[in-house]
Amino acid sequence: MPESGRGALVLWGALLLVHVAIADPSCGRLLSLELKWPPGLEPRPVELWLPPAYLADSTLSLPILFAQDGQNLFDPARSYSGVDWGLDELLAAPVDSLHPGPAIVVAIGNSPQRRREYMPQGLYDALPPAAQQAFRNAYGGAPLSTLYLTWLAGSLVPAVARQLHQIPAPERSFLVGSSFGGLIALEGALCHPRHFKGAAALSTHWVAGEQGLEKWLDQRFAHPSGQRLYMDHGDQSLDAAYPPLQARVNARLDSLGWRRGVDCQALAFPGDSHHESAWRRRVGPALVWLLTPSISR
Repeated sequence: MPESGRGALVLWGALLLVHVAIADPSCGRLLSLELKWPPGLEPRPVELWLPPAYLADSTLSLPILFAQDGQNLFDPARSYSGVDWGLDELLAAPVDSLHPGPAIVVAIGNSPQRRREYMPQGLYDALPPAAQQAFRNAYGGAPLSTLYLTWLAGSLVPAVARQLHQIPAPERSFLVGSSFGGLIALEGALCHPRHFKGAAALSTHWVAGEQGLEKWLDQRFAHPSGQRLYMDHGDQSLDAAYPPLQARVNARLDSLGWRRGVDCQALAFPGDSHHESAWRRRVGPALVWLLTPSISR
């Protein structure tokens, strides 16, 4: 429901102003964040969702999810497909096998440079020159992911933590994304372990780096370092290309010492397509697995 009044608060770091966009105690509160953006990154909506548990007691230390493609998470009218992930309903529900319990969400909208921001630099560097050129030709230049992740970890994370009056806690901070957003979630967790405990990558878009996949895995996933990584896929529409690529990833991670079900999880969902409706069904169990070790019940 619309908030009857709007409040402004000057913040430290990247966040300059917070104003209430939506408020409903039954499903949490959504705040719209106005930011300063570094040169090279285009402005886009960034929102902070607070669960009812936090609204009732702001001293709670809750997991924080930094989610890509943030416009698709809460409102079907804003989702490009007309279906949202329903994260507000999911994280406001009682804890069970499908609901992980309360968490705070930082919903980072995408920009027209989405693929350049979400293509991991390490994966791009692992590609042969012809594939790198094809990427630049298709998307207007080389990846911007290092800049994006540096801004996210170095500016957005501490500013949000300051707003919430919580000391940045990597063991309670996670990245979430789907498709290309899943790739950058994995890259971000592994490149910035001081800020993130792990990542959930739904319908991970391995196709983007197929020719450099093993090289990237050997370099970036060299050994488990306390991170937790969740990956999954369907087998319909764009997801039809993912099963053999995920099998390659699984085999490589096994050889590098990652333990399935402990350090990483990789699940298949036959019949699922590359769509928000599938990710809406799967994100709950994904977050249960990802967050359970970090939630004090």
